[in-house]
Amino acid sequence: MSSEAGSLTGHLAIQNGKLVVWPPAEGEPLPVLVPSAYVQVLVNGRLCTADVEIRPEDAVVITPLEEVKKGSCLITLGGDGLTATAKVVPSIKIMRSLRDMLPATRLTPAVDETVTSFPAVSIEELRALLRAEGVVFGLQLGVLVRAANATVESDFLVAEGVAPLPGTDATLDVFFTSAAQVAHVADDDEAVDFKERFEFTGTVPGQVLVKKTPAVSGTPGRGVKGENIPAPLPKEIQLVAGDGVVWQQAAETLVAVKSGRPVATQSRGSYKVHIVPDMSVRGNVDLSTGNISFLGDVSVSGDVSSGFSVWAGGKLRVNGVVDHGLIQALSSVLVRENIMSSQLLVGPPQAFMRLATQLLDELSADSRRLSSAVLQLKKVIPESKRLYAAQLIGGLLDQRDEGFRARVSLLQTEMGKLDTRILHLLGGDLLHTINAFLKDTEHGSRTEAHIAELAQVFAALSEKVMIFTPPDKAFISARNVVGSTLSCSGDIVIQGGCYNSKVQAGGRVEVQGVFRGGELRAGGDVKVKELGSKSGVSTNVSCPPQARVILGTVWENAIVTIGLRKHTFTKGQHKVTLLLEEGNLMIRG
Repeated sequence: MSSEAGSLTGHLAIQNGKLVVWPPAEGEPLPVLVPSAYVQVLVNGRLCTADVEIRPEDAVVITPLEEVKKGSCLITLGGDGLTATAKVVPSIKIMRSLRDMLPATRLTPAVDETVTSFPAVSIEELRALLRAEGVVFGLQLGVLVRAANATVESDFLVAEGVAPLPGTDATLDVFFTSAAQVAHVADDDEAVDFKERFEFTGTVPGQVLVKKTPAVSGTPGRGVKGENIPAPLPKEIQLVAGDGVVWQQAAETLVAVKSGRPVATQSRGSYKVHIVPDMSVRGNVDLSTGNISFLGDVSVSGDVSSGFSVWAGGKLRVNGVVDHGLIQALSSVLVRENIMSSQLLVGPPQAFMRLATQLLDELSADSRRLSSAVLQLKKVIPESKRLYAAQLIGGLLDQRDEGFRARVSLLQTEMGKLDTRILHLLGGDLLHTINAFLKDTEHGSRTEAHIAELAQVFAALSEKVMIFTPPDKAFISARNVVGSTLSCSGDIVIQGGCYNSKVQAGGRVEVQGVFRGGELRAGGDVKVKELGSKSGVSTNVSCPPQARVILGTVWENAIVTIGLRKHTFTKGQHKVTLLLEEGNLMIRG
């Protein structure tokens, strides 16, 4: 012990695994021992879990705690039934020893750890887990041995079936070109010409747009449970003729019957082409026009005047200003000049889109399941009971409902909540078919015709849902925004400044000028040339944990929140980037 240590009073230390106590001088406080998570502290035979003062005469025993964590083995079957994977997490034993610590008046014992891994499962236990999952075919014996001896967390492919050989999907030859929708973000000194924002191809009556080559079937395989796995059905594509297009069945082609802009929408199993005209408003939206409501794209050469509204089922382009107006569009809004004291709502109805996509997938699967059951039943009905086939089929469908009618009813309810204009885009006649089915089957049995008709409805609805712009593809672009509320499911780009406004985007937000006063919420990255003001006006920015906030200049009293981390600037700074790293808010200048 050094001469300095010999002169200590009222201190504790750990030396060679034991507590060393220096008694306090008269009038000095007793040294304090602070128990830690991985040690057991006994003082005079009593377990201590809180801070305790240590007297020279106390009998103190500090025991490092050992720990054993049992490993695990999880069997996961591939969704196609062709693989079984064992995720093995080995067992570990943690040995701890007291670390020597320098004298202190408050001492918290620290430990050094030695971690040893050992196998979590034996071969017999692993085989039992596989049997419990029904895995009997394609076992990889060498892999089983490695999994049973694993001392490092790993995934092992323990069984592998024989994959079916796929057939050939149907293919399409498309004889027109659609220009990509690429948003043009202007430089600071560049005027935006929204008429040149997109390029669209044109068509003339009689022009062949699409020709289909049919699909060819494949060869079945065998899964790890021993079952035969049919070859995946080749992707068949149904050609659907929209407005301005006819389907020529014999030639498997879609042909234009009027001039316009051809637009293709592809969903699971169908490919639709329709001709879409644009609606142009020359001059202002005012008393001379009334409120505008159009199911397609809308172009306004002038302003949207105070108190008027515009609803567009696609894109909306305003060449002037929007003043005290209400703007709604399913695809995008491009305002060449300013937005003042207005409300903009852009993007498809997100809640319905999410529910409809999942629900239609389930209902389509239900329809295939019920149709398959009917087909099997019809094969085994004896000739003597052919007269009762309809009753037998109705009874079968009732027995195998499994929530099918409830899901149809939910789809009916959610479609009924939609804006009538959106419902028109989806096809109000399809809702009528759903209503008729629910009414017909309220007290009676389902029929084979019901299932076939509904299957067509679900396919048509799935196809029509694809018409809507995906939520993350919607966007708003404007020059300046003053005292307004902007909400968009996708990105928002403001070429100038944004003042005392509320901006909310499902994607990224870029303000090429100043964002001063109000609130900005983004679902992606945020880029602002100047945030807040020298006078310290309250300005808030919020975005998710994975986003970055890039600021050219930021002023005092501006607040940036990323995930759950918030930073309030107390002085002006330049060229600042904020992001989360390992849960910590990092500020880089």
